[in-house]
Amino acid sequence: MDKRRFTALGLLIASVIALGISCCKNKSLSTDDESLGSLSRDTLKTLQSLEKVNDYPLFVMTYYGDYGFRRLLKTDRSRNPVRGEARSPVEAPSWQCTCFAGFGDGSAPVFGRNFDWRHRACLLLLTDPPDGYASVSMVDIYYCGYGSNPDLASLESRMDLLRAPFLPFDGMNEKGVAIGIMAVPYVELPYDPGKRTLNDLAVIRLVLDYAESTEHAVSLIRNYNIRMDEVPLHYFIADRSGKSAVLEFVSSEMKVLYNNLPYQVSTNFILSNYAPHLTGRCWRYDLVSDVLQNSGGSISMSGARDLLRNVSQGNTMWSAVYNLKSGDVQIVPGRRFASVYSTKLTPSN
Repeated sequence: MDKRRFTALGLLIASVIALGISCCKNKSLSTDDESLGSLSRDTLKTLQSLEKVNDYPLFVMTYYGDYGFRRLLKTDRSRNPVRGEARSPVEAPSWQCTCFAGFGDGSAPVFGRNFDWRHRACLLLLTDPPDGYASVSMVDIYYCGYGSNPDLASLESRMDLLRAPFLPFDGMNEKGVAIGIMAVPYVELPYDPGKRTLNDLAVIRLVLDYAESTEHAVSLIRNYNIRMDEVPLHYFIADRSGKSAVLEFVSSEMKVLYNNLPYQVSTNFILSNYAPHLTGRCWRYDLVSDVLQNSGGSISMSGARDLLRNVSQGNTMWSAVYNLKSGDVQIVPGRRFASVYSTKLTPSN
């Protein structure tokens, strides 16, 4: 496939400059440093691309070259899920997230998402694998082994960020397919011994790297068992054609709930348990649904940010808005809605 280029648009809000944020790059990463001799050119470029764009902190990094996801798909690296496996109820507010897609303006379909978890450093990752689609994704780098305010000034301190492609929590690819996850009270995962097993975050990478549409994403996921070891989840997927779906795991089946309106919303209850009577289960679901219903599913990126602000919580780690047609991306870390980081993923045909 043709390689795609990412075009940084910089910070949207001028007040960000006043924060005095410095780039993580420094002279210790010079290619003349003997300590860099064992690293490939792509690995070196990847680590040197890291930038700290605000003091939440939010980092941005471009991964150059192949991170080996295709090879991972050919192995069975996860333990098999247990048929009919149930999980503990979602009780803590920190497990709660909000996702929505608005398709009322067909020229600018929007995917919005709050990730409500804990105050930890986050990374906007740009990837363009040689055998897949270019994408942007958000990563909680705690899962790479970092704390809430890591010092990433040295090359050595950045090495664990090379794991980031395998740990996306939401994102969008160049085909205009976006995906996010939300916690739910439980899952009952199907298991087919003839299929390989992926963990929950690898499913997101599968979609970002290879899905051309929502329906294609669903078909890709059906090829694998899914393992969820920490938090029970459901997935929300949308594409630039106006098709979206929530994927849930109930009664040892993967249930797919496609949108029948020019919008769709998902929070933290199992929709298939209540469809079609979905209101009254979650205030965030009801508020977002009311706004999108009243607008006929049409919402701008700034409108999506406002909506995410209105349903954000004290533990909202980031808010992301993806324009599925233009490839525009806006990230707000830690409810700092006056300081929006923006970039662009060039869409493909």
